[in-house]
Amino acid sequence: MSLSVKQFSRFKYDPESLTNILANHLYNLKEGPAVIPFRLFVYPSARCNDSCRYCSDGARAGSESSNSFLRYEPERDFFVNRKYIDKLVKDIKELEVRDIHLFGGGKPFFYKENMFYFLERLKDEDIFIRIITNANNLDHRDVDYIVKNKLISSLNISFNTDSEETAKKLYADSSRHTHSLNILEDIVKCKELYGADFPRVNIMSILLNVNYDKITDIIHLIGRYKIDSFFLQPLRCSSNNQKEFILTKEQENVFRQGIPRLEDKLNEFKIFSNLSEFKHEVKDCSSNLLTDISSKHPELRNKNNLILKCYLPLVTLAISYNGNIPLCFFKYDKQYKHNYFGLNSLKEFINSQEYTAFTKNLINGKLPEICSDCNFCSLLELETLRERFKSFEE
Repeated sequence: MSLSVKQFSRFKYDPESLTNILANHLYNLKEGPAVIPFRLFVYPSARCNDSCRYCSDGARAGSESSNSFLRYEPERDFFVNRKYIDKLVKDIKELEVRDIHLFGGGKPFFYKENMFYFLERLKDEDIFIRIITNANNLDHRDVDYIVKNKLISSLNISFNTDSEETAKKLYADSSRHTHSLNILEDIVKCKELYGADFPRVNIMSILLNVNYDKITDIIHLIGRYKIDSFFLQPLRCSSNNQKEFILTKEQENVFRQGIPRLEDKLNEFKIFSNLSEFKHEVKDCSSNLLTDISSKHPELRNKNNLILKCYLPLVTLAISYNGNIPLCFFKYDKQYKHNYFGLNSLKEFINSQEYTAFTKNLINGKLPEICSDCNFCSLLELETLRERFKSFEE
């Protein structure tokens, strides 16, 4: 998958190219040697200025006795150590990773100097880099540097709360989002200054019972800042701390009835969204409707007649803030067999007996036990892949 000079920037500024290569990879997939993922999820830190109990990662998840091994250890934080960053950069280049997502229960820019060190090391690589952040640790100088040097392909800014205890008050007062809005304004000005189209800017929000009726307010706030997309995420309920923030049936109905108005407002601002995923009722759900949108395992049948009941681990690897590598990044709290800090390279993990057996089972349509309660939440990507598959068959 080596790239010529003419192909440079094929991926860095074009997520459509990433989708194409993903679809081709899965459509042509067959049994064989170890699968080499081209997408990497990295959790730089568990540290954050927020302390949201609905967060499914990091220090909050580790407070439960059943997840005690996830408890935060500052000396094990990934991006506190440039030795780990250098190793990661080397692996990314060697594996020809084309898509990197930096996010997690912590704030990616908590160790800001080290994050910029990482981004600088990859500046000249043809890699689509997406960072999910609450933006609270960014300032005008950071934004100017990011845009001027084209360090990030996509900046996803999370609009949630400082803490649940004051959530209702915060959402009633738009000043909660003042800093984020200032950052959005800085991005617009810097793009105009440097004639840049990147980073793409996306707004993300988790749907909670304290904000389900405030989504319109958020859309009004972001509308003037040339946002590319607005993504609403259902709560995946990965920990007991999250359950109290799930919508009631009555709240679900109120939210669903308001979706057409939300879509009209988003269309007015020319902002793409995933709200259509929330329109349809799902039958036989054992818990909250909106958290079980994807309770049924999706399937893709490729040209080799393989039925891929799940494709995500076949294209994506994840490294958590403490170095643990799960077999599936949706299962951050299960099946840790290897720790990145102790491996020679990611190739060692990819060629390990556990990982090769896991991917072989997925290719053969045999879902392991850890898949039993999965809430797959990439339906938009799944539908796109299905459409690409159809186009290949024509």
